[in-house]
Amino acid sequence: MLKIKILISLAKGSKKLMEISKEVNSSIQAVSYQLKKLKEEHLIEKEGKLYRITEKGKELLNKMCGEIAKALYKKSIVLKGKVFSGSGEGRKYLSIKDYREGIKKLLGFSPYKGTLNIKLLEESLEKKAELLRMPMKFLKGFEKNGKRYNGVFLIECYINGVKGGIVIPIKSRYGNDVVEVIAKQNLRKKLNLKDGDVVEIVV
Repeated sequence: MLKIKILISLAKGSKKLMEISKEVNSSIQAVSYQLKKLKEEHLIEKEGKLYRITEKGKELLNKMCGEIAKALYKKSIVLKGKVFSGSGEGRKYLSIKDYREGIKKLLGFSPYKGTLNIKLLEESLEKKAELLRMPMKFLKGFEKNGKRYNGVFLIECYINGVKGGIVIPIKSRYGNDVVEVIAKQNLRKKLNLKDGDVVEIVV
């Protein structure tokens, strides 16, 4: 438990030994021992007197968050909606290396360069609100060539039985009745979908 507390503390920012000890409310000796173990597992790294979490450490925390969410939300949320063609903006963003690599780390797959746009049926709008209250994974924004790219929230899902993920941008061009889904495959081809077809998303 102490090991996880330390990782969570370092996920908030780099810290010295004394600062970590105070935040996790444990002795310096106990924290020092766990820091040594975490460093051996390449979950954290040390530069001077500062400790910081590694990408591997962040991946472990994200995985744990997903498992905890599954345990807390045992009842599946099912959304239904109709496929429609978007503006192609999803393809543009999913062609950017930083987004692709981030999604692979968080969801476990490299996404097809394009989203499947789904307009929810009226019966699913309330469930969408329930979905947004669930714990999500977050891909932080970044700057590239002088341009700022916003972060996105990600939720693992299955669409008509195919593993994928729901993408919820911080700034969306769509209304609350639209869901964007990504997957390793081209979902239109994989599921033989056309505009107007009804699909089922299970979270």
